[in-house]
Amino acid sequence: MHWFSYITSKHSEYILIFISIISFLESFIIIGSFLPGMILMSILGTFIGSRKINFYYAWISSTLGCLLGDWLSYYLGFLCSNWIIRCHLFKKYNSIVVKVIYALNKYSVLSIFFGKILGFTRPIIPVLSGMLKVPIKTFFIPNLFACILWPLIYFFPGIITSIVINSPKIKQNTFFKWLMLSIPILSWIIMVLLWKWWKEEFNTDRLWLYRYKNKTFFLLVISVLLLINNIIQLQYYPEIIILKNLIYSIIM
Repeated sequence: MHWFSYITSKHSEYILIFISIISFLESFIIIGSFLPGMILMSILGTFIGSRKINFYYAWISSTLGCLLGDWLSYYLGFLCSNWIIRCHLFKKYNSIVVKVIYALNKYSVLSIFFGKILGFTRPIIPVLSGMLKVPIKTFFIPNLFACILWPLIYFFPGIITSIVINSPKIKQNTFFKWLMLSIPILSWIIMVLLWKWWKEEFNTDRLWLYRYKNKTFFLLVISVLLLINNIIQLQYYPEIIILKNLIYSIIM
């Protein structure tokens, strides 16, 4: 890994190119479904936390790659819908595709926005929007805001992890360190549970849905309460001031 450390320390522009490529592939039709987006973006976030790359450059690079992948997928769906619908992968994940189509028809703006930020449907929604001939304004406006917000959410765990690990004063307090790391983990769990709660509205098995939603809702409430509790507890530690200053120095 010596060569990688050398490149990241001497040629940070290569990391920015890599961020754009990963964001593009994460957003492009089907491909993004097979990439561990949360893991990759969190790893890239560690470079921001360790100040190897500029926060805003990384944010802009990721947003541009994300927009390019989504808009290209939209136009491919718009122009090549007959070919795409016969694609083996679309047939393989037909149940998901059907749910997303239903969601787009019923809640197009919300589905485009939240579907971009959460879940397996991230690289599917743009191409299906094109195939369904969703109006350009209806697609591009929520997609633009989602692509701006998406990198921040997925960089955040890596940024926090890098700061906590590399700061000696924070690292000394083990409980504070793990409490801090629990924030991005719980936030991600809440997003996943919210997505599951929302998408299961379209399931036709009402009895199973009732049981599933109650279980999901219970886990969601527990996760939210834990997140609130951990955030409140963090305010009583002097290390939180150090952490806030470090985050501020990175983004400013």
